[in-house]
Amino acid sequence: MTSSPRLVFDHDIFQLQLHGGIRLYFTELSRALRAEQGARLRQLHPSLSSDVVPLPPENRDNVLMGGIRLGSLLVSFVSSVLPSPPWHSRKIYHATYYRNPFLHWSANPVVVTVHDLIHECCPQYFDPAYASSIQRYVKAKRRCIFAADAIIAVSHATREDLLHTYPQIEPSRVHVIHHGSDHVPLTGSPKSRYPHPDGLPFGPYLLYVGSRGHYKGFDDLLHAFSELGGSSREVGLVCVGSPFTAEESARIQSFSLDGNVISVQADEVHLVRLYQHALGFVYPSWREGFGLPILEAMRSGCPVICSDIPSSKEIADRYALFFKAGDPKALFSTLQQLFELDPERRSRLLTAAQAHASRFTWQDAARRTCDLYLGLLGRHAS
Repeated sequence: MTSSPRLVFDHDIFQLQLHGGIRLYFTELSRALRAEQGARLRQLHPSLSSDVVPLPPENRDNVLMGGIRLGSLLVSFVSSVLPSPPWHSRKIYHATYYRNPFLHWSANPVVVTVHDLIHECCPQYFDPAYASSIQRYVKAKRRCIFAADAIIAVSHATREDLLHTYPQIEPSRVHVIHHGSDHVPLTGSPKSRYPHPDGLPFGPYLLYVGSRGHYKGFDDLLHAFSELGGSSREVGLVCVGSPFTAEESARIQSFSLDGNVISVQADEVHLVRLYQHALGFVYPSWREGFGLPILEAMRSGCPVICSDIPSSKEIADRYALFFKAGDPKALFSTLQQLFELDPERRSRLLTAAQAHASRFTWQDAARRTCDLYLGLLGRHAS
């Protein structure tokens, strides 16, 4: 009896990120593959247990200039591309990031996931001081993309960006597989809700989640939020992420929003609590590859306001309130529209949005990804 083919992930993203969207993607995909596709595929992690786990800080910080890490990361890079011995089953390699310099010499089929093309399509969004490091990143990413036998794009918008940026890529190599969202519990009746978050200096609040720099549209949100008047002045803005920089604090002060805008750090449970009790979640980005927080908010019973960029329109569909990206006045008008929703319409929107978000599951992502792996192995063997 032939044993199941083997899937290998390298260590890269698990050393690079303690938290973050790409790490979450591989963690949830790995869990779902083990749970749902274990009979079809065995997972291996070179010199790690079969669980996807973070490496200790002393290894995670072991960095050389240029981004190549020592020790176990280098071992995982090399062992992932080496051929299987004759007595082992076939092996497929899914790179977790874009820094394995040996991909072109892989004896195994290679899969790469492209999460966005923002650096390639919109270099103007980034500080020129980081131009050289961005160029190195883009070059390494391009090398991995062209070495891959199959490419997963996390959205149709990302696939279009990829094929526009690199028209020499054969479209049949690029497969759209959406993320799941069921790592966030589905909020149903009031009894299923967590208690209201503690320690907030205001009652009702809007929610912003993630990094705030570059293309994220955070300044647009501050501008629109500062225009709110009347009873809306009692509304706060909670920003989940890193503490404000001195520049951000000065910007908040310039809008006279001291005390109305706070930053908090939140684990998974606290984040769900914040989603569940927010008046709305605001996603003002100018460009994204997917937009996972949109689905997280919807599953948590939180109304979503987002910019009308292609990825957000694809992921949110008709279950969010949209505004023109980069237009604070349009965002302000949409915030007013949110506050003016009558309870019945708000309830209908939330119910429909939850049903929509529930269609994005890691089980489905794992099934489709496993189908891709096995099809690639079949073609590679022929």
